[in-house]
Amino acid sequence: MAGGSDSLKERVTRIENFLGIVFGDETESVVTQMGDLSAKIAEIEKILRRLKASMEKKIIDCLGDMDGLAEAIGGKLKEVETELSMMKLAMSGMTSMQGGKRHLDNKTVDKGKETKVVQDGAKGEEYKDKKAFSGCFLCQGPHRVKDCPKKQNLNAIVAKRDGGAEECSSLQSCPTEKSFGRGCVGATGVGVHGGMLKEAIENMVSNWDLNCGLEEM
Repeated sequence: MAGGSDSLKERVTRIENFLGIVFGDETESVVTQMGDLSAKIAEIEKILRRLKASMEKKIIDCLGDMDGLAEAIGGKLKEVETELSMMKLAMSGMTSMQGGKRHLDNKTVDKGKETKVVQDGAKGEEYKDKKAFSGCFLCQGPHRVKDCPKKQNLNAIVAKRDGGAEECSSLQSCPTEKSFGRGCVGATGVGVHGGMLKEAIENMVSNWDLNCGLEEM
C-alpha cells in the first residue's frame, strides 16, 4: 500500500505542477495584452490631443475669417449708402411721378395745376440750357432789348412806318376826281406813292441786317 500511496502523491504533484504552468502562462499572456492595450490607449489619447489642437486652430481661423467678412460687408454697405445719398442729391432737383403728382425741388405739385416753370423743370437741364438767355437780338450784346442803345433807332423806324401808313390811309380816303371834279387830281398819285413808301419801309425792316443796319442809319 505504501508504494501505491507514493504513486498517488506523485500523480497529484504532477497534476499540480501542470496546472501551475498553465495558469502561469495565461497570467503572463493577460499581462502582455494589458500592456499592449495601455499603449494603444496612450496612442489614441495622443491622436485626440492633436485633433483637438487642430480643431481649435480651425475654429479660430474660421472666426477670424468671419470677422473679416463682416468688416468687408460693412464697408460695402457704407459704400452703397454713400452712392445712394449721392443719387438722392443728384435727383433732388428732378421730377418724379408719384401717385399722379409731380415733384420739383422737393415740392409736390398737382399734375393738373402745373405751371410753365414746373413743366420746363421736368424737361431737364438740357431744355433749361436751350432756354438760357442768348443776348440782345438787335445787336447780340449781353443785355436785354429794352436796354439796347440802338432801340431808339428801331423806335424811329417803327414810328416812321406807322406815320406813313396813317398818311397813306388819309390820302387814299380822298374823294375821286369823278365825285368832286379835278380838285383832288393829285390825290391818287400821292396815295400810290404813299403805298410804295409803306411797302419799302416794311421790306427794309424785314430785310434789315440786325448787326449793322442801325449803324448805317
